[in-house]
Amino acid sequence: MIVVINDTLGAYGGTHTLTLRICQWLVKNGYQSVVFCEHDGNEEMKYSLESNNTKIFCFDTENRKKAAEIIQSLGKDQLKVINYMWDKYLDMERLKYERKLSFDNILYCVHYGTFMKGVTYPGVIKRIVRRQFLGVFRKMNRNYALVMMDEDTTEKTSNWFGENCSPNTPFVRIPMLCDELAEKESVISKGYQGNIVMSAARAEFPYKGYQIGLIREFAKIKKAKSDARLVMVSGGEVEDIKTIKAEIEKLPEDIRNAVEYHDWMNYDRLKKYMEECKVFVGMGTAVLEAALKYKPSIPVLYNTYEALASNLLSELPESVVAAKDCKDLATNLILKVFSWDETKYREEAYKSFEAVKNCYDIDKNLKLLLAVKPKSRKSVLTIAEIVFIYALRFIGRIKHAKEKMFDISQIRKEC
Repeated sequence: MIVVINDTLGAYGGTHTLTLRICQWLVKNGYQSVVFCEHDGNEEMKYSLESNNTKIFCFDTENRKKAAEIIQSLGKDQLKVINYMWDKYLDMERLKYERKLSFDNILYCVHYGTFMKGVTYPGVIKRIVRRQFLGVFRKMNRNYALVMMDEDTTEKTSNWFGENCSPNTPFVRIPMLCDELAEKESVISKGYQGNIVMSAARAEFPYKGYQIGLIREFAKIKKAKSDARLVMVSGGEVEDIKTIKAEIEKLPEDIRNAVEYHDWMNYDRLKKYMEECKVFVGMGTAVLEAALKYKPSIPVLYNTYEALASNLLSELPESVVAAKDCKDLATNLILKVFSWDETKYREEAYKSFEAVKNCYDIDKNLKLLLAVKPKSRKSVLTIAEIVFIYALRFIGRIKHAKEKMFDISQIRKEC
């Protein structure tokens, strides 16, 4: 089987590290690993993939002749394409329709806002757009071409379309490389003896606005634990990065001096920072990565400028974000971790690792993902649907939307 990840190789984010893990596992287990992308500006990512014997094809999806030639050269009969974004899935379906191709095309939904097309439009137009996309969604789902990451993405999708996903729609947790650290005792000991609260996330507000809340709350943490330090790693939107730095500058000098900010960094270097921290605060795959470094990890709520958290990841590993009705500050859990004695800290460190391994182990979850088989390999789209979808996308470009039909501030209201 030839497995294609159809995404992008731009700035680092959760889907990029996911792609790296998947491709590493594929090659290790005898599959041919391929990446399709429109942009390949991330040289570190390219190097990592190519060093792992993963082929990269960078092309404009509007150039369907070239795309078809690439797919034909790979051997469409044994091809399985995995997309994280609906736009990417639809591009492949359009390609199949127009070039009369047949291959497995799957949407792996790893973001709760994946299907919220037309969300920036006024009420009546938004309802029309949603109704049109609902028809395509139903056909994709009935074709067994949809895989959900977790219960949260399923719930948000059901709420958006006003109907439940098929009971046959599978869950596949985010695949994680859950290898035990040879030096785990040293890492745990270093964490216990240390004083670092860490966060690592893209600057993407308000979706990951908890970073602002964590900076503001650090004054309370510092007051309770005078030797505490805050290490923040971020990158992404220029204006949002400026907001983070401005928030740090607002802190009193003695507290500000205990805050260490880094732009986004090499992935291996990032993991080393995780090994140094005492407790990790974040969301998504970042909290999973930290837990795999034997760190007590605290998932926070998205779409808020407060750092809100209801539990440690080890207590509810199925959810990489806090409950939507959460009102508690992450500060309470952070200080709880600081209060543990060494025996308790070691126990919780192991719990963090085991919770993630049991739920997200890549061997189990990637086998489930690769086992997903659409009923038909032909396109689910009609010519009328293609015209509508791509006319809407063209309008979105004219409007200079931040992303194609995807405005996170509007999605916040919908959720």
